[in-house]
Amino acid sequence: MSDNPHAGHRKRLKQELLTQDFAETIPEHKLLEALLFYGVPRKDTNEIAHELLERFGSICGVLEANPADLLQVKGMTENAVTLIKFILPLARRYNIEKLKGRIKFDNFELLGKFIIEKHRGYSEEILLITSFGTDGTMIACEPVRKGDKSMVSVTVKEVLKIALKHNAPAVIVSHNHMNRNALPSESDILMTMRLSNMLKEINVKLLDHIIVANNDYISMSQSGMYKSIFQL
Repeated sequence: MSDNPHAGHRKRLKQELLTQDFAETIPEHKLLEALLFYGVPRKDTNEIAHELLERFGSICGVLEANPADLLQVKGMTENAVTLIKFILPLARRYNIEKLKGRIKFDNFELLGKFIIEKHRGYSEEILLITSFGTDGTMIACEPVRKGDKSMVSVTVKEVLKIALKHNAPAVIVSHNHMNRNALPSESDILMTMRLSNMLKEINVKLLDHIIVANNDYISMSQSGMYKSIFQL
């Protein structure tokens, strides 16, 4: 007899999920319950899964929750928290790899998807600089600075450093808004104007400032209100 009274249930649930190919019709709590098998041994993870969903509202809420808050749920372990916090970075890497080599400034649909994926899953605002070559192909995309849940501050010097590092003739700035829409704030507009002017002095074009909010984004260069800021 197995020492684990839940072993039979765990095996059946894993087989159920595999048989159904993790279909979208499978309830959230079952997916979370099965994931927790690998971080919470010898316990009924069904109850823990329900508690996580009740406390954080959804799978998204659980995946984006602070590690310390996850540990407050009865039955959670450090291994389980680590496993949960692995998921979004891995998903981000997967989605970015799928787009790799296809990103060009003139392919705006793919570029928008790429920028969304680069910002996905962070619990604070983060500003990225995406560098482009003379043919419009992406050279690199890297973070400048992380902020908090409401703002990210950045110095022109930090942006210039990255542009010069890659010898990039053109760059795009992007950052995410937490818990609000993608509309640019007054500080976003002022920062964009300042960056554009400073980059122009070293012969680097600022092509766009893209602001991401969840699965939505706004391109300031595509808006008639802000188009004059950019060097298209």
